[in-house]
Amino acid sequence: MPHNWQPWPPTELRRNLGSDDWQLLGVRAGVPRQCQNRFDDQDKCKDTSNSPSLRVCWTGWCDDYSVGSGYCPVYPLDGESAFFELGNGSSSPVLAVTSHCSAKRANSSQLFFCPLRAPIAVAVMMKAGSSSVGSWLHAVEIDSEVADSRPTEFSRRLFGAFRDGQLTVSRKFLSWFFGPHGLGVPVTSRLQPSARRALVKRFFFETRPHKLASKLLLPPGWCVPCCAAGSGRLPVMLVRNPYRRVYSYFRHKWLSNPRKPLTEWRDLPEFVRKLLEQRLKPAPLASPFTEQDLRHLLSFGDLVRDLRWSAAARETMRTRMCVLRLEVLKTDLLHLHAVLCRWFHFCQRLPAIPELIPTGMRPYLPIPPPPWAEIWTEDAVQDMRTIFATDFEELGYSTDPLKQAPVSRSPCWMRGSPSESGDS
Repeated sequence: MPHNWQPWPPTELRRNLGSDDWQLLGVRAGVPRQCQNRFDDQDKCKDTSNSPSLRVCWTGWCDDYSVGSGYCPVYPLDGESAFFELGNGSSSPVLAVTSHCSAKRANSSQLFFCPLRAPIAVAVMMKAGSSSVGSWLHAVEIDSEVADSRPTEFSRRLFGAFRDGQLTVSRKFLSWFFGPHGLGVPVTSRLQPSARRALVKRFFFETRPHKLASKLLLPPGWCVPCCAAGSGRLPVMLVRNPYRRVYSYFRHKWLSNPRKPLTEWRDLPEFVRKLLEQRLKPAPLASPFTEQDLRHLLSFGDLVRDLRWSAAARETMRTRMCVLRLEVLKTDLLHLHAVLCRWFHFCQRLPAIPELIPTGMRPYLPIPPPPWAEIWTEDAVQDMRTIFATDFEELGYSTDPLKQAPVSRSPCWMRGSPSESGDS
């Protein structure tokens, strides 16, 4: 349990992230920026330094909060998006993807996703429920005393305005958005008319003639906050069996892709071999791999030791963390709840994590894979054991590809008090 315990959220954090200045921070910085190429991870619109930061201090810790790139898309719900669909039994108040705190560009800083309403600092592992993190965090942020969050209402109102391939911004929407239930009258009064028009224009950088292919960009102050060090919080990461991660990525990005050289299921062992080769000789990037391929398949150890994290963030993750393993997600969420209640006196139940299934511009192809045991040859298994050694050692997964559920180890660890470890 942290020393000098105070109810969450701390007064100073609530005051800063609930302030008019916080709402105006990203707006005045002109984020989100329009992408020159939204498919290029090196585009400056995705840089986590685009938004200025706000220093917040409380008893025993300080941290820098921002909205990162401020690039926070929301998608239409109810099966109206070409990019994502909700899994059976899943529900979500808003269909959102959070990547604005994650470093995509080579010189960007890695940041945690740090919701105001829970003492967690979320780090993202790609191809491990990463598409679901955004909707989950928006659900975490919903005030139990308010029927709908502002991002939910924003999405509902604007996507509801699509008619015959046209999106119209009505006076009714503008009255809501610039009124007391949207940005708020004090914030609106501090924006010149030109700044208001520029802000509204940025919502539609990613809209298309068809609702299915469109996404809206939230006003930056409504993004889930980013923080640099995770100070006073418990780092959390969704993780997945590495065999399933590699299988899923190969299926989604390489299988039957005419732009890739390895396009059949029988090529998966060679894909893994080349991935290992690239890990052992990281520079220069060898064809056919791209930076996106490598970023999506980082091991747990590579993720937490990434030098794009601040030194304080790396120390925070070394001293304390909870991992949520997709294969036993309900059990690990219960464990996370117990840990937050015991260590942080935060005993509120976190919402269930929805299952968001990415479909993307290349839907999964109906090519049946061979039997699982045939995919993972002896050489491929040995290569996987080398690439993902930390996942097997620290996350409790078996090196046997036939055992997909974790076989050991508690998903949480704590070495010292949150008020003593990793806080700057």
